[in-house]
Amino acid sequence: MNDTADATPSWELPSRFDVARQKARHGARPPGEPEPAPEPTGLDSRTAEALYEVCPPGYRNHEVLRRHPALLVRLARHHLLAELAELRQGYSDLRRELKDRVPEYVIPQALATYRREAAEIHRALERVAAIERSLPPPPPTPPRPGGTRAP
Repeated sequence: MNDTADATPSWELPSRFDVARQKARHGARPPGEPEPAPEPTGLDSRTAEALYEVCPPGYRNHEVLRRHPALLVRLARHHLLAELAELRQGYSDLRRELKDRVPEYVIPQALATYRREAAEIHRALERVAAIERSLPPPPPTPPRPGGTRAP
């Protein structure tokens, strides 16, 4: 939260999805942010960027994710599912944890923020699923030397 006297409450700040959409529209990067990593093999740059935007920033540094888009899709999906689980937990615990720490009128606003963030994550999951469906099937696995294993 900001330290200024007229600080905007965190639930009224734009979500990271809003910030990512704004950056994508204007192509701007904050000062000091590294150049984007090359897109994963088999994905166009916009699709790769959409996946990286829903992942932690460090995922951009892993070469294996650029070489294997199916792995990037899987990690993006699992990261979003974990965020959704945490949001659900936070939503259910909010009243109990904050009833004596914030004014009563703040609780419905905070719950609405949780619902909006959950809706954003659901939309991101739908986009990730669509990307996953568009990936080419994996190449056939060559047979192992020595034939099949005995039961």
